[in-house]
Amino acid sequence: MGLMEKGWPIVALALIVAILGVGLFIKLNYQVPEGEQPEVENVGLSYLAEHVGEFENKMVRVTGTVSHFFQVGPPKFWLDGVTATVQEGEELPVENSLVTVVGTVTKVGENSYMISAESWEIQPVNVDLTYLAEHITEFENKIVRTSGTVIYGPSIIMAGEFRLKAGDAVVCVLPVGGVGYPPENSVIIVEGTVHLYRLEGGFWAIDADNWSYLKKIEPEQGLGVFVVKNNIRLAMGIEKTEYQVGETINITFEVRNDSPHSLALQHPTIYGVFVFDVYDKNHVRLGTWPGSAGCIFHQTNIQPGDVYSENLEWDQKVHRFRGGKAVHWENSLGLGRYYIQGWIGGITIRESILRTPLFEITLENSSPLS
Repeated sequence: MGLMEKGWPIVALALIVAILGVGLFIKLNYQVPEGEQPEVENVGLSYLAEHVGEFENKMVRVTGTVSHFFQVGPPKFWLDGVTATVQEGEELPVENSLVTVVGTVTKVGENSYMISAESWEIQPVNVDLTYLAEHITEFENKIVRTSGTVIYGPSIIMAGEFRLKAGDAVVCVLPVGGVGYPPENSVIIVEGTVHLYRLEGGFWAIDADNWSYLKKIEPEQGLGVFVVKNNIRLAMGIEKTEYQVGETINITFEVRNDSPHSLALQHPTIYGVFVFDVYDKNHVRLGTWPGSAGCIFHQTNIQPGDVYSENLEWDQKVHRFRGGKAVHWENSLGLGRYYIQGWIGGITIRESILRTPLFEITLENSSPLS
């Protein structure tokens, strides 16, 4: 009995250590269950730089301009002065490009932090053609989205370039990657990278890997936009531009195959062939609709001369996917201005065959009288 009385503190201490050890093991080995959304905060880079301690070990989404610097260790880059690092073996984004980064803020020194990027995506800079022509050096190596009227003239580099004109502003456009040539006097949207060519004394041009007609669908067909490329026409029609938060949005898609070849479209088995992305007012992509957690895909073939259409009922939710796995989460949109871009094609956004111009909508509060 006396021995037990003397030994009970040791037994109690052992129990406490065991309980703490189990708790620490659980904490260290805890993973976010599949299907749950990790907390990602959208934050401006200037605010992040001033309040970085508040975001330690948190997931953030930031957008800024990339710059490179001499470095030792894991590949890193600056995002408007904030350091970000990518995982071993991944490429750095191109210098001077506008990039959205999603990653975790980690502490690397007493007063030093960096973003450990899980993913990054180059964002096109929407810019007026007049401003682009007057300040084109500011956009070197950046992907831009701009619009104007197509004109042709004597070639500068004998490479089949055309020019984009708006008022007195003219910018040279060089199609790349097999992109076709738009008709003269057509009004188009161009996406591509601004480069300085040092031939013929040096000149600036947009290396365009995508262009589409900037034209509204006729009023009797409702509002909407369409794009034509390689004799494939994709149209996206929407009833109106202003909706209440939570209101169902009806979207009509139509693809017409005027090419001499069959058009093969990949899509999740449980959904149709049409997909659209949703962007916020700053043109940062928020997600995709429809969304599927499945990895089984189906192919729909549209024969030459055929037209295929679908009517979608959108619930104002967007889906995001993680790491290419069958894991996704959804968010409902709130008040504000958004842009919708329809697309068809492969399994991922990067494999899309055709993308419409952006269509702007506004989500407002419900009417107090409704």
